[in-house]
Amino acid sequence: MRVALLSDCYLPRLGGIEVQVHDLARSLREAGHEAVIITATQGPDEPIDDVPVERLAIPLPGGVPVNPLRRRRFGGCCSTAGSTWRTCTWGS
Repeated sequence: MRVALLSDCYLPRLGGIEVQVHDLARSLREAGHEAVIITATQGPDEPIDDVPVERLAIPLPGGVPVNPLRRRRFGGCCSTAGSTWRTCTWGS
């Protein structure tokens, strides 16, 4: 079976969804399926652990995938500008 896994977040960024998507693709390939990752996360175009990666040239706010509801839920106090995190007090 041919499977395309779509995720805005993927390696080389590290986090829960990035690792889970990669592990799922690797497991599918080990089971004999043809799995490929399609992502908006920038990084190398070569396969990771024999998992092919197609990276889309989509500009994302701050250069990383961002939840559009984050500003409203947390008052706009948490930001990923570049690679620096601004911190805030909950409820501010």
